[in-house]
Amino acid sequence: AMYKDEELLEIATRSGRGEKATGPAPPVPPDVQKQLQTLASAHPKGLMAASLGAKWSERFGEEMPWGALGFGRLGEFLRAVHGKAISIFRASDNDDYRISPLDKNSPPTKDTKDAPSQPAPNV
Repeated sequence: AMYKDEELLEIATRSGRGEKATGPAPPVPPDVQKQLQTLASAHPKGLMAASLGAKWSERFGEEMPWGALGFGRLGEFLRAVHGKAISIFRASDNDDYRISPLDKNSPPTKDTKDAPSQPAPNV
């Protein structure tokens, strides 16, 4: 296959022009969002989107569920949780997309005193 994950992600994260109209994104359950957050916070410098699947199964012992949730592509799944569970960013134009913990402004510290900058909803 010509497409690598990051290229699919790049296509999926574009402004939406030229994509098939897929309707609204399927909901991502809170527990899946939490798993993503767990994974992202283990990689404060950003986790390559291309290695996300492998890291997910390594950590949780299961396939990443974006297909099961009804997403056609990994990129669509990540876009659905961008700004909710994690952030998607690129260091440069030819860099792969990476996911990072949501609040990138606070430098990650080992002993966080559980003081998020925004009040987290009690889930």
